[in-house]
Amino acid sequence: MIELASSTFPDRDTWRARLLNYVDEHATQIVTDLAGLVRMPSVSGSSSEIEIQHLLSDRMVNMDLDVDTWQIPLDETLAELDFPGVEVDRAEAWGVVGRVAGRGNGPSLMLNAHVDVVPPGDLLAWAGADPFSGRVTGNKVDGRGACDMKAGLVAPLSSVRGIYRAQGAFATSPVAMRI
Repeated sequence: MIELASSTFPDRDTWRARLLNYVDEHATQIVTDLAGLVRMPSVSGSSSEIEIQHLLSDRMVNMDLDVDTWQIPLDETLAELDFPGVEVDRAEAWGVVGRVAGRGNGPSLMLNAHVDVVPPGDLLAWAGADPFSGRVTGNKVDGRGACDMKAGLVAPLSSVRGIYRAQGAFATSPVAMRI
C-alpha cells in the first residue's frame, strides 16, 4: 500500500479545496442525479438494469471521459469452471468503464459501483410509498437503491467529474470509474 504523504501530492490542499468546492456548488445536481437513478427500477436481471448502464455510459461520454462499454459474454462466463455463479438469471449483461487518462505517471485511482438493486419485496412494507419514488425529503433520498448502491455510484461519478474539472494532483494520474 502506498503511503500518501504530503510530498506525494504537493498541491493537495489546492486540489482538495477545488474538489470540495465543486461538490458544494453542484450539490443540488448531485442529489437530482441520485433521485433520478433511484426512479429507475434497475432490479437485477431486468431491462432497466441494462438501460441504466447505457445511460451512465452516455453520461460519462458527455463528461469527456474515454468510455468502454461492452456486452459481457454470458454463455462463456457462466460456463467457466471457476465462475462462482449468479444471483438471478440475465438475458444480457454489460460492463462500463469511464477513464481520464491523466498527463503523467502518478498513482492511479479506480472507483467501482453497481447499478442493480434487489426487488422491493412486500409493497405494504413501504408504507404506501413507491419503492422507486426517488423522493427528496430534507437531506434524504427515499427509494430502493438510494443507499445500495446508487448513492455509492453517484458520489464517485461526481468525484470523477470534480477531479477532472479541478485539474489538481489526480489530473496527472489516471482516474477510472467502473460500473
